[in-house]
Amino acid sequence: MKIGAFSQKFDTKKSTIRYYTDIHLLIPKTSGTYPDYDESCIKDMEDIVMLKEFGFNIEEIQRYKTLERFYYNTNHQVLKDMIHQKVSEHKLSLKKIENQIHDMEDYMDTINTNKTHAKLGLHFSMLNELKCPECKSLFQVENASLVNQVILSGNLKCNCGSIYEIVDGIILTSNNMSDINKVSHNDDVDKVNFFNNTHHALMKKAGQMISDKLSMYDHRNGILFINADLDVLIMDLKKIFKSDGKYYMCSSSLSGLISLKHHMEALNLKGNIVFIYEKDLYPLNMKADVMIDNAGNLMDLLAGVPLGHQYNTNADNITCKSLILLHMYSNEKVDVKSLPYISEKPYLDVIENVGFELINSKEIGVFDLADGLILDIENIKKLNMTYKFFQKL
Repeated sequence: MKIGAFSQKFDTKKSTIRYYTDIHLLIPKTSGTYPDYDESCIKDMEDIVMLKEFGFNIEEIQRYKTLERFYYNTNHQVLKDMIHQKVSEHKLSLKKIENQIHDMEDYMDTINTNKTHAKLGLHFSMLNELKCPECKSLFQVENASLVNQVILSGNLKCNCGSIYEIVDGIILTSNNMSDINKVSHNDDVDKVNFFNNTHHALMKKAGQMISDKLSMYDHRNGILFINADLDVLIMDLKKIFKSDGKYYMCSSSLSGLISLKHHMEALNLKGNIVFIYEKDLYPLNMKADVMIDNAGNLMDLLAGVPLGHQYNTNADNITCKSLILLHMYSNEKVDVKSLPYISEKPYLDVIENVGFELINSKEIGVFDLADGLILDIENIKKLNMTYKFFQKL
């Protein structure tokens, strides 16, 4: 049998058959100028296939076939010992795999997302920090469910008739409850896929810079986080947050806000923390000393809202003294009109329009965009990350 027919019989590449022939696992006869793979080769190839399925490597198969060819008729025990040794190795591997599975199952229990933590929500003492963005009056609370003075559900109602619902400790400025019902853990997976480890390392570096700056402020006057998402966690909040501090987490991304809240609950953070899912105006007095805007342009893009939406819709109410911006923008020249979310100028124009002046700026680094994801733009391959500090004019 020629090599082509022989390789087809065993569904094996001809190059593999030649290799077995070169190392004499197969010993074909010579028929003219071509090797003839006869019945003995078929028997040898069947043995090779069987031994590979048993887990034998090439060196072990060579030794087995050598022993078989020389000693099969005089000492079968040598071959049995080889197979017995392989069986023992498999049993040991199986035991290791069973132990690994057991360890993995134990570890999964430690990362159980249903683990109970103290719930965060609207603390009763923070009601005076809220006001109706329409009539500027304070809210009354209706149908409230409280745990340790924290409102986890209920309604905020004012004299003009505006009502904001509180669900799982989050203030909803959208009346569409389907927003919260559509949230799944896959939303977080999609965001994680958008970034990479290089980006995370740069975000962590930026988080330290923001943390250092925040230590200069009196947290009792309030810290406002806009575009708040999981990236807020890079700041090592457990060290930053003060027991008497006031912290406002506002976002147009409900999935991001819910995930952020769950992570912050697991950290057992100090201070009074308010979570606001906003589609329009903030129901806040807006008297915070400083705003933090992490990657606001990209968070706007992920949330599907207009660029600078939080600034434009709340321009009359923003009275914060300072703004810390972690901004990411294109390395290359881009069309401002067609790609506003990754162009620096449009976003900074919005910030300047509400009265902030750039004091200093520092480039943190450059990271690659993952292909085929939310910024699937051929000519944009990298983004710069910069830390910018603004103050009110």
